[in-house]
Amino acid sequence: MANLPEDLVNRALDSIGADDTIGDITEGTVAASAARRIYIPTLEQVLRGAHWNFARKQAPMTLLGDATGQTPNVGTQVIQPWLYEYAWPTDCVAARYVPWNPLTTVGPGAPPGNIVPSDASAPLFAVNPAVPPIPRIRPARFLVTSDTAYPLTGDAENPGEWWNVRGTALQVRNVILTNVKCADLIYTVWLPYPNLWDSLFQEAFVAIMASKLAMPVLADKKFALAERDRQIMIARQALDEARAQDGNEGWHSADIRVDWLSARRAGGGWGSGWGAGDTGLGVLGYGWDAVGFGNGSAY
Repeated sequence: MANLPEDLVNRALDSIGADDTIGDITEGTVAASAARRIYIPTLEQVLRGAHWNFARKQAPMTLLGDATGQTPNVGTQVIQPWLYEYAWPTDCVAARYVPWNPLTTVGPGAPPGNIVPSDASAPLFAVNPAVPPIPRIRPARFLVTSDTAYPLTGDAENPGEWWNVRGTALQVRNVILTNVKCADLIYTVWLPYPNLWDSLFQEAFVAIMASKLAMPVLADKKFALAERDRQIMIARQALDEARAQDGNEGWHSADIRVDWLSARRAGGGWGSGWGAGDTGLGVLGYGWDAVGFGNGSAY
């Protein structure tokens, strides 16, 4: 099955009953030109519109600044009250959460009154095996923002193609602030290859493209309005199913933390009462964005 951008555009055109199809998205016809204008923005919106499993990625972040001064070859300027400042990954469409393992010790030891050997220092076996700590991964507080402290490398005459690098500009870049050292990021990755998309994502993308192509492509504007609204309903249903699937399969916790309760521990100055993980400023994770449709509404 062909999965080129032209194939998806033609599926959208078929959905609204258009008479024409395109052979190439750059061919210059009315349908191709309209599709070319909206293809990339629509794809990014749909990727951000749910936590699609196929577009999930976990990767180490590039450290830009360490406020503790303990990391060589990086800066020490970090936006307060955070300890570490990381570069926005260039293939990141949306940040989901920063995983964090707060477990630092094996355990508290034997509980009071527990049976212990007469010689507590004697090993139970000839060689006591080391017991590694059980990893307990949970999301840490983090914040996405912009900073001018770490611009792109290059001189003023040749700053690089910053317009092609996601999250960067000439004098400013997007950064991720957190108190987690050597942090990874769970995020939605930019994935423009339709053969890697799942069927639900393709259905949503085609329906949203169809809702945006109806008015510029169809001559009968009354019919175009009806088709646009019909495709919007299809897209909403696909997004509902994807978001429900995230609720069934994604990371969730019953340990709900409310902001007013967290604020009770955060008073008395920058960062007091909070550590690397789950209290203090920032967020524990970002949800999905609303997706814009051809009639100007969002869902």
